[in-house]
Amino acid sequence: MIDHQIKDPSTRVNSFQWLEEENQQRLKEHIYCRTYKKGQVLFYEGDVRDRIFLVIEGLVRIEKTDGTDSYCYVDFVGPDQLFPLIGLFERDNYDVSAFAATDIVVQFAAMSLFEPLVVSSTSQLLWLNQQMSRQLEKQRRRVEYCVTSSAQTRVVNTIGLLMIEHGQTQGEQIRIPFPVFINDIAKYSGTTRETVSQTLKALVHKRKIYYRYKELIIYDQDYFSHVAK
Repeated sequence: MIDHQIKDPSTRVNSFQWLEEENQQRLKEHIYCRTYKKGQVLFYEGDVRDRIFLVIEGLVRIEKTDGTDSYCYVDFVGPDQLFPLIGLFERDNYDVSAFAATDIVVQFAAMSLFEPLVVSSTSQLLWLNQQMSRQLEKQRRRVEYCVTSSAQTRVVNTIGLLMIEHGQTQGEQIRIPFPVFINDIAKYSGTTRETVSQTLKALVHKRKIYYRYKELIIYDQDYFSHVAK
C-alpha cells in the first residue's frame, strides 16, 4: 500500500479554508492520499490516534464493541466528512475501529500537525465545532427513534435514518449506496435478525422498499421521512 503526497491538494481543502494562508500551506504539504479496498482496515480501536482522515470517495464503516460483543456500535462516514472527531485534543488512542465499507479514497494528515494548526484558528475551531454538532444531532436522532418499545418500529426508523443520512436520490427512489446487512440493521435497531428479516419482508410486500442481495432502495420516502424531524 502506497501513500501518495498530494501535488495538487486543492481537492477538499475547503475543509481547512479558515486556517491562515501560511498554515494552510503547511497542512497541504503534509496531506497524503490513500486508497483502500472494501474490507481493509484503516485503524483499530486502541491504536495510537496519530492521523485525521477525510473521505474523498466511498464509505467508511465505524465500529465499537465491548469485550463480550454484547454491545456493538455501527456507523458510516461518507464523502467530505472528517473523522474521527471524538477524542480530538485529549485522547492518545482511537476509541473506535474503521474499515472500508466500499472501495474508498481518503486523505489524511498527522494529528501532531493537524491539532496545533486547528487550535491556532478560531474560525477553524468554529467549523470543527459545527461538524461535531452535526454528529451529535445524528446520534440524537438515533437515540430518539431507536429506543421505542416496538422492535418493528425501530427497524422502520433505522431504515429512515439510513435514508436521511446516506441515501442517494435516483429519480423518485432513494438508494443506500453500500451493502446493507441484516445483522447491521439488527445492531442499529437493538433487535434480532429474525425480527429484521420479517419487517423487511413486510415492507417489501407493501412496496415501501426494495431489498435483495443486501441492496436497499426506498420506494416510499414519506413513509420513513418522520425521522428527519
